[in-house]
Amino acid sequence: MNKITRHLFLIATSLILLNCANEDLNQTEIEETNFTKPILETLTITEITEFTAVSGGNITSNGGKEIISRGVCWSLNTLPTILDNITSDGTEIGEFKSSILNLNEDTNYYLRSYATNSIGTSYGNELSFRTNSLFPNCGKIEDIDGNIYSTVTIGDKCWMKENLSTSKYRNGDDIPQVQNSSEWASLKTGAWCYFENGNGTLVTDRGKIYNWYAVNDSRGLAPEGWQVSSYTDFLNLSASVGGLESAKALMSKSGWVGNDQTNSSGFSAIPTGTRMGGTFSSSPDGRAEWWTTTKKSSSQVNSDVFTMFLNNETTIRIVEQDINNGYTVRCIKD
Repeated sequence: MNKITRHLFLIATSLILLNCANEDLNQTEIEETNFTKPILETLTITEITEFTAVSGGNITSNGGKEIISRGVCWSLNTLPTILDNITSDGTEIGEFKSSILNLNEDTNYYLRSYATNSIGTSYGNELSFRTNSLFPNCGKIEDIDGNIYSTVTIGDKCWMKENLSTSKYRNGDDIPQVQNSSEWASLKTGAWCYFENGNGTLVTDRGKIYNWYAVNDSRGLAPEGWQVSSYTDFLNLSASVGGLESAKALMSKSGWVGNDQTNSSGFSAIPTGTRMGGTFSSSPDGRAEWWTTTKKSSSQVNSDVFTMFLNNETTIRIVEQDINNGYTVRCIKD
């Protein structure tokens, strides 16, 4: 074999070997692309109590890779992920059961199953559920906006367990949202806002802040079959929980400064902040206040209106406030 022929032979051999290596690499890449994340569905939620529930999932395919972890994840918000609360329930394919613990009573949660392999994490379909209430109640109610509220029976009356959050009167007319401070302070018609106009932490889960013109509007602020609480309603409420020195019995166990709130009534009051004229209160974490329908003197258009006021003290205060202030609202069943 002469020198030229030998070089040609080496070049041809190298090309053949390179082509074979590329074919092997391409085959490996093809095989790798055949692997996927797991496929699964979420099992029905059962055995719901005040603090626990049971669900799980069914993994119908591991995607060609072994399962690393599986379970359910849940959150107060939609589309929970493994960065939220999770269970860890083995690494097998097929159906599995998940026990969900340490929930809050009478709270809405979103849940879905998950499974992880080396390719990634997949989620099953999302389900929602609400834990049971510890307290007697008259069921859930819905306002004209579609907001759903829990209730609690205290004494012989049924109360909303949450602050009102409607943006419409009972007849469907809109209540304007007013953010500007000077405009709010000069209003003679109904309006609502969020605390600090939604820029702080106390927003939708605390309910809306209303002026008294919205409370007093003939179109109705409360849902059908309900009414905004009166001065007498709040007096009777305080008597039912042990008197005016029993504020802690009305206050949620969390959200307040200190840790001696009992919420033994189930009223579940949380600090909400207020709007004094056009100015928001500076320390919302220690104050909650609700309008009543009762004016100090009905003969005076701009006279003071009674409100019920809680802070970190033990006393329930029923005080007089200016008609242009902004407070939250609790409703009572007719």
